[in-house]
Amino acid sequence: RQLLLPESDPGETDGMAEPHRLQLLGDWRGAAALWANMDAPFERALALLQGDEAARREALDIFEVLGARPVAQHVRGLMRQSGLIHIARGPRQATRANQAGLTQRQMEVLQLIERGFSNKKIAAHMAISPKTVDHHVSAVLEKLEAVSRGEAAAAARASGLV
Repeated sequence: RQLLLPESDPGETDGMAEPHRLQLLGDWRGAAALWANMDAPFERALALLQGDEAARREALDIFEVLGARPVAQHVRGLMRQSGLIHIARGPRQATRANQAGLTQRQMEVLQLIERGFSNKKIAAHMAISPKTVDHHVSAVLEKLEAVSRGEAAAAARASGLV
């Protein structure tokens, strides 16, 4: 069942751009592939919405990455209405407000990294497991596009995060 387009006769599709034609004919996979080749992620996500559960979840992820939050919220509602469960709610307002997309916990970890704390010392200071610290540090490095703790701390200082 489609989420956005009603089931109907697509009518005449001659002369249409190929991805639109495929979408109207119900070939969401083909349309999504063409949109991907054209580097059109928003349109690709729209095509994926016509697909199965995995495709719909991928579409939601694309909308989130693109920052299309109103569309993502609408898609979440449509997914719930169609009976899907365990739908990611998306980033919290505080995370969206952070220029690097860091969560509150990741910001705490970053501040301790900037102060020179080791992962073991961060774990003790925050009363969390060392493995959880490892995950937070990895996320901080990835979001700051840093390859080391020192590079992450320098990037945070340069951008005014800490």
